[in-house]
Amino acid sequence: MFRFDPRPVFTATVTVNTPGRTDPEDFKARFLALPIDEFNAHDLTTEAGARAFLEKVIQGIDEIEDMDKRKIPDSPELRAALINAAHVRGPMIAAYIKDAAGAARGN
Repeated sequence: MFRFDPRPVFTATVTVNTPGRTDPEDFKARFLALPIDEFNAHDLTTEAGARAFLEKVIQGIDEIEDMDKRKIPDSPELRAALINAAHVRGPMIAAYIKDAAGAARGN
């Protein structure tokens, strides 16, 4: 029997290439999978659209450290800082798009 969850939450690995660093780094993000019509309503090509989309779908952040290698707990401030970082915003959107189809298959 198929158990339909219209709004599944899934975890994806976000890979970030930070300017000035040679190796990419990863963190985990939990996303809310939007229905297709809601996803399509977001204009991801604009700053405001990308920000609104990420604010809606991000449910949690994990595996983030500060420069002294101390774990940074998930918080609204951390999410806002990541969304505001140009080199992080794109990879978060890419991770959502890449893994959202898998979340739908995993219902």
